[in-house]
Amino acid sequence: MARIGYLLAEPKSVREGEDLKKLDEQKCDIIYKDVIKNETTRPEWKNLFSNLKRGDELFLISLHNAVRGPRQLSLLLELCRVQRIRLVSLRDNIDSWDDMFKSSTAHVLNIIGALPGDTLAMRISGERYVSNKRGMKVKGQKSERDKRCIKMYQEGYPIEDIQKATNFSSKSSIFRILKKYGVEFTRRTGKKTASSGDEKRQEESTDE
Repeated sequence: MARIGYLLAEPKSVREGEDLKKLDEQKCDIIYKDVIKNETTRPEWKNLFSNLKRGDELFLISLHNAVRGPRQLSLLLELCRVQRIRLVSLRDNIDSWDDMFKSSTAHVLNIIGALPGDTLAMRISGERYVSNKRGMKVKGQKSERDKRCIKMYQEGYPIEDIQKATNFSSKSSIFRILKKYGVEFTRRTGKKTASSGDEKRQEESTDE
């Protein structure tokens, strides 16, 4: 018999520290923890589910924190019934042994009734977190490309070389970036440069 805890850490949640403390207070032998970016796959939850044994005690923060919907809840309840596993949901005040909490039927039904909405909110939160992380990564990559473009231009590299190094689709994109950051269309002497007329035409093209 083992006492097992589980937590899906919600993004920027002030509860995460409190939730871990709650599980520690229950003297769990092991605590499985997933992060919100893995909300869809939940590898640690799968590990927990496959390692549960007859007579174990499972402590959850809440039902919607652990399962992704009514179907998974049904599978969990069936496993607990067959393997005689104690199920405790701390936020929901549910204890299948009626030891920590003595929940009424109405209370349990309310929790189950709210489960689809609660799990959907959790799913959306996870998707937004992953989307924001991807957006920040792309933004960072673009910022680094812009810096490289400016640096190479100021060091006198030919426009063709800058275009190859930064993978811009056209020369006008390079001048658009320079104009965006307020870089003057000038060159250092002694290096290969485009003619001033070419630069003027490129600058005018960015204004169109």
